[in-house]
Amino acid sequence: MTAPERERLPDTRRSVTHKVIIDSEQGPVSVFITAGFFEDGRVGEVFLQVGKQGSTMRGVLDNFARLISYALQYGVPLGELAELFRDANYPPQGATSNAEIPACSSLSDYAFRWMEGLQA
Repeated sequence: MTAPERERLPDTRRSVTHKVIIDSEQGPVSVFITAGFFEDGRVGEVFLQVGKQGSTMRGVLDNFARLISYALQYGVPLGELAELFRDANYPPQGATSNAEIPACSSLSDYAFRWMEGLQA
């Protein structure tokens, strides 16, 4: 068996940042998602920002995004990751400010549905 190889993104790369507001039971939550792309247009990294600097949720999301990015760079297809995390059910959840994804069951549900739309 050969060791997996990491495909690194170019030093300068195209990216897109998206803001969404999730109207959760705890109140509105602003979320920023940044996706960086390989030269062929595949998503190769993701950054998720929510809440205050230093919050527990922020730290967990930073690590979750780093794990997603590494998985993508080691060749795990975005669709396979989306199957694992789409429809996850935990707060924040509810109506969103994005007409294309009007509701979500969790932040990971929203993020993966949005990223899949980038690849369409």
